[in-house]
Amino acid sequence: MGLPGLPDPIHEKLAAYQGLLAKWNSKINLTAHRSEESSLEKNFLDSLALLPLIPIGNIMDFGSGAGFPGLVLKISRPEISMTLVESDRRKSVFLETIVRELALQKTHVANLFLDCQKAKEMGWEGRFDGLVSRATMAIGELLPVGALCLKSGGVFLGMATENQEDLTLPPSISLGGESTYELPFSKISRRILLFKKISSA
Repeated sequence: MGLPGLPDPIHEKLAAYQGLLAKWNSKINLTAHRSEESSLEKNFLDSLALLPLIPIGNIMDFGSGAGFPGLVLKISRPEISMTLVESDRRKSVFLETIVRELALQKTHVANLFLDCQKAKEMGWEGRFDGLVSRATMAIGELLPVGALCLKSGGVFLGMATENQEDLTLPPSISLGGESTYELPFSKISRRILLFKKISSA
């Protein structure tokens, strides 16, 4: 997939994360990918596809679920600050456990359903350098929240499976490009849509 190499300590943390995921997944439904090979490909490698695109700074993972892609990116880029937003309380407890067990610094779990009103209540207007999301909802539904939460020049990386040609963009958001890749085992094609905040409007 052309991804950068990662040092051994990061590999070890990712392996520990997968081990805890497998343990929890046997008790509660965190992710549909239950075999190790499926999880490594469709959770971890899929999340790592964002690594060359993610900005350094304050990042939000919208609808983090079991931590994909946000926790994988945080582990792989320890210098970023990560806010994991997840409305399901059980999944939020799992995220908090991973953050604690792996001693991840500058990582915050927010157990809430995020919309524009909630973002304003949280004081998140113009706070983030980057926003990532993987199949939480249609990307078009996420863009208004992205427009509100991103700084000028910030980027939203949307991992898409559906056709997105008919997106209606908020005035302050532009589509900056698209990246495609293929998962190595299943040969599934994936897309990343890159949006940019072009003004503070």
